[in-house]
Amino acid sequence: MAQLDQTTLNQIVAAVLQALGNTSTASPKAPAVSQPANSLEAKDKALVNGFRRRGIPLDQIVLMDRNDRSKPHTIKPFKQWMAEGPWSAKASTAFAGCFTSRKPM
Repeated sequence: MAQLDQTTLNQIVAAVLQALGNTSTASPKAPAVSQPANSLEAKDKALVNGFRRRGIPLDQIVLMDRNDRSKPHTIKPFKQWMAEGPWSAKASTAFAGCFTSRKPM
């Protein structure tokens, strides 16, 4: 195995750095192609796809219109959904009634 002195090693490193420096003509960071132009559109699309995967028909999925918030919409944040009122009393009573009545054995 050959011994390398300091000057030979410096010449090799300089040659490698020069070769690498001349070949890189691209910009340091290219823009990402996969990022959407509008992140709100991507979020809306993800919401609709999520509800469709869970079996909700497309005609029942109505997102809020960001330009006119007074239009009716079916997909709401949790706090807005809770502010509209409690669960129906009929459904909660019916559910509780399933466990309170006992059949004689």
